[in-house]
Amino acid sequence: MSSGSCALVLAIACAPDEPARDIPPVVWSGEHLDFAPQDGAPEICEGTLSYMDQYVALLADVMRVELDGPVVYVLGSEQGPDLCNVEGALGCAFDDAVYARVAPQEHELVHGVRAFDGFSHVFFDEGAAEVFGDDADVALRVPANGDLLEGIEAGRPTGGLGSMWYPRAGHFAAYLHDRHGPDVTVALLRRTDPYSSAQEAIEVLEEATGMEFDELRTEYEAEPVCEQARYRYPLHGCNEPAALRERCDGSTAVFIDERIACDDPTTVGPRDGELWKYIAFEV
Repeated sequence: MSSGSCALVLAIACAPDEPARDIPPVVWSGEHLDFAPQDGAPEICEGTLSYMDQYVALLADVMRVELDGPVVYVLGSEQGPDLCNVEGALGCAFDDAVYARVAPQEHELVHGVRAFDGFSHVFFDEGAAEVFGDDADVALRVPANGDLLEGIEAGRPTGGLGSMWYPRAGHFAAYLHDRHGPDVTVALLRRTDPYSSAQEAIEVLEEATGMEFDELRTEYEAEPVCEQARYRYPLHGCNEPAALRERCDGSTAVFIDERIACDDPTTVGPRDGELWKYIAFEV
């Protein structure tokens, strides 16, 4: 395949047959991720790469994508070329790599995994990236607004999806995944492509849900509007990192004391100045 997917602010849809990109040398390889920072790229915390490597596997599982190679993650720098070539873009994805200005950026990892199956209608591609991606505090992540049909029609193979439609795309994707199940999510991602018309995408949606679009839209409009951090589906491997295995018995309080520092092997970031880690524990 030769298409790419990018979106304003987070990822921008690129024209087919883009010119060759300058991918830096790979300096770290995991099972599912190759890390290729540009010269001068920001330093990342010790646990970031293993976290992203695992996240790629979790994404492939939830979207039922068979990986036949690693996702190449290019971390940008101030002096390196901007592979997105769109002012204000935080990242973009192509069929051979993803580019981001921060690490981790799970939104772009979603696109990187999707590339193995081929990109989908951009409204549903970006919806999946908002649902299964990160919860970073960026300006576009406001409560969903705008008409659903207009949002689907706004997707263009060479113009991407305007950032105003990301909240609607993500909220609708979350509704479909929750109320109609992952089979519908997978059908929309597999059976549409960047050149599918809005009507063609709606036909797939109707067949996958067994509902007419107007009926589906009426059901969807009854859903409460909420922030992206509330409707997203964070993906966590419950067996890793196993930083704590405690059990709460009765009313006994269990205190969790963890060191969060960039040199800690399970600390992730920094993303926009934030450091964090995930821990697994039994309750």
